[in-house]
Amino acid sequence: MPYAQSHYPFENVERFQKSYPADFVSEGIDQTRGWFYTLLVLGTQLFDTAPWKNLIVTGLVLAADGKKMSKKLKNYPDPMEVVSKYGADCVRLFLVNSPVVRGDNLRFREEGVKDILTNVILKWINSLNFYLGAVEMFDLAQGDKFVYDHDAPKSQNVMDRWILARCQTLIQHVTDEMAAYRLYTVIPRLLDLIADLTNWYIRFNRQRLKGSGGVEDTRAALNTLYEALHTLCLTMSSFTPFTSESVYQSLLATSPPPKDPSADVRSVHFVSFPEMRKEYFDPVIERQVQRLKAVIDLGRVIRDRKTLKVKMPLKELVIFHHDQEYLDDVKSLESYIAAELNIVNIVYTSDESAVGIKYMATADFATLGRKLRKDLGKVRGALPSLTSDQCKAFVTEGKMNVSGVELVTGDLIVSRFVELGDSKTHESATDMDVIVLLDIRRHPELERMALLRALTARVNKLRKEAGLKPSDKVDVLYKYDDGEQDLIREAVGGNEEYLTRAVGAIPIEASQAGEGTKLLGTEKRAKEAEDIGAEERFVLSLVERV
Repeated sequence: MPYAQSHYPFENVERFQKSYPADFVSEGIDQTRGWFYTLLVLGTQLFDTAPWKNLIVTGLVLAADGKKMSKKLKNYPDPMEVVSKYGADCVRLFLVNSPVVRGDNLRFREEGVKDILTNVILKWINSLNFYLGAVEMFDLAQGDKFVYDHDAPKSQNVMDRWILARCQTLIQHVTDEMAAYRLYTVIPRLLDLIADLTNWYIRFNRQRLKGSGGVEDTRAALNTLYEALHTLCLTMSSFTPFTSESVYQSLLATSPPPKDPSADVRSVHFVSFPEMRKEYFDPVIERQVQRLKAVIDLGRVIRDRKTLKVKMPLKELVIFHHDQEYLDDVKSLESYIAAELNIVNIVYTSDESAVGIKYMATADFATLGRKLRKDLGKVRGALPSLTSDQCKAFVTEGKMNVSGVELVTGDLIVSRFVELGDSKTHESATDMDVIVLLDIRRHPELERMALLRALTARVNKLRKEAGLKPSDKVDVLYKYDDGEQDLIREAVGGNEEYLTRAVGAIPIEASQAGEGTKLLGTEKRAKEAEDIGAEERFVLSLVERV
């Protein structure tokens, strides 16, 4: 290819001229001095042009120890055993998302295939199962079958708009990059959508999808989730054909009939690649949610670092960024931050002095070394001693002299940070763009309210399980595990009005309840459950009010 197979120039001249140069030629990097070289020499000599429009070079798949795979050494797992254990889709996705497709070598690790199964395929399947469960709940509640509506009114929910916009951006990206044969840029974006769908969209909309917002809101959420799953099926079908087909078949039950009666929709592999829906394209909402995610991730980092459970309410989160647009974007989605990080008050600022912002400079020494050569050592040794003011001046002026070496914008990486030392009250985190500062102190009044909110949710759940009507009057009893402190009694003081409004009663310790009352329901739970804090290790009961 593309010479001898056509028997050119002895015959098939016209066919050869129509197909030359080839759209693409693909082989391993070991052919650089072999087949690639031979083709290029012939093409240059015969036609004064390369014999390909696109040359795709793959790296070599090596054993985990970096050596060539060898039957004698048995330094690699049996490929068919790996396929049997994890599935062909996992192996394929692992390889096409590896350095091999960029012309670099890959040390094959079975653990990498397992990671694809755990973090990609299973999460995708879990998203589908959640959707199917939500549809079943909707059908039972409404007595009507949910079917996806392609022409449904555009949802006003910000998370619906965001995930649909992400789908359109993905479709456009995959279309453009595949046309340019840049496979290595496609897979990461597809995997990002799966992560966004499972870790963000479903997480934020779980209650909506279960019907908490009413019929029309639930229908809009289901419509959105269907479209996201369907888009994933079509865009992933070339890379994970079996999983895509399985998900597609599961979606058929809620799919409308095709607009074209002659269209064959029996398989995802009979369906055309999706086209971008311009009405859903929204780069602003994508930018806003991306920034929201960055702030939430940093908040989670601090909580993990300080082992602060999300159930523990915190008083204040300060978000610093020099760009007001960034702060406005995050503020527009403040309710999600407050709920996800369990924060009472959020402060937005671009005032460096108010937060105590300092500057530091680092460098990509491998890149800088090619420019500075022998002077690199001077700069490397001097960078740690640069003051915050010097680094800030470099950002403003775009130049700085370091140990007699003139540096300009692009030579150094300047980042902002908050220096807290051994602070017992606050903790900071940054992604080199935005900085968050979190008040990590315990606030008893916030913890008491958090306990009462948790109690309210458990009472309402127990009322539902007991089949009670909103008008039914009951008393609420609680009993802590032996040895646990009675924190409900402490929390009740001063919050009687809230409890009366929320659950219709002031909780009473079970031992203080009168005798002869009719038991209507008792919680069934594992009191030793790991995710339950000591303050919530009690069992609730509902009794008929005398």
